Amino acid sequence: TTKLMTAFVTFEQLHAGRLTLGQDIIFSRKALARESVKSGLMPGDVMTLEDALYAMLAVSANEAAAAIAETIAGSEGDFAAMMNDAARRLGMTGTHFVNPDGLFDRRQVSTARDLALLGVAIDRTFSEYLRFFDHSEVSINGRILKSSDEVIRRFPGAIGLKTGFVCASGRNLVSLAVRGERRLVAVVL
Repeated sequence: TTKLMTAFVTFEQLHAGRLTLGQDIIFSRKALARESVKSGLMPGDVMTLEDALYAMLAVSANEAAAAIAETIAGSEGDFAAMMNDAARRLGMTGTHFVNPDGLFDRRQVSTARDLALLGVAIDRTFSEYLRFFDHSEVSINGRILKSSDEVIRRFPGAIGLKTGFVCASGRNLVSLAVRGERRLVAVVL
């Protein structure tokens, strides 16, 4: 679910014109060294920001989150500072980020309330980017990788948002669904 904030900060940069969806995202050795979805990417491989967002959001590619962070801020630490600034502006009072991918770190915390605020903010502020959240699979270097988000496959009107898993908290979900004029965000931690 941390990747929702990585996406939010990225969308802010796109909206401000500092990035384009066609911009190259270069995968560093450091970005590829983390626990990954086994994408088969090698250091120096490149994909567009658009493709990296799909990989990060549809199949939780940690390496894509790290590469996006490095591209935007130069380092994961500087990107985490941008994430925390955005969290503060959104009123997320129980959240602190230390990485862009959500891999376990005792210092990284959030609450259901804060994740709901983030989900609503993405829906209201960046509706043009909701398409990144409703894919159940992506192809990276010819490998088809599937999402673990069963909600988007089984619930009519579900747009998705993000699932997550770390041993410390188990399975987590932030989901957005639309029925007629009604929009609902659900958070399960």
